[in-house]
Amino acid sequence: MKNELTYELEELILKAVKIRKSRGMTQKDISDMSGLKQQHISKIETLKEIPTMKTFFLYIASIGCSITLIEDIN
Repeated sequence: MKNELTYELEELILKAVKIRKSRGMTQKDISDMSGLKQQHISKIETLKEIPTMKTFFLYIASIGCSITLIEDIN
C-alpha cells in the first residue's frame, strides 16, 4: 500500500521526466552524464523502482535541476 510520501516522490519523478523530455534529453543522455544505467533510469521513470536519494539527485543534476527545501510554516 502506498503512503503519502510515496505519492509525493512519484510526482517529483514524473515532473523530472517531463523536464527531461522538454529539454530533448534521452535516457541515454542521462545515463552518460550520471553514470546510472539506462535500464535503471527506465525503471525509475516508469515508477517500477523508487530511487535512493543519491540516485535521484544524480538524475536531477543531469537534467540541469536541483531541489530546494522550503520551510513549511504552520
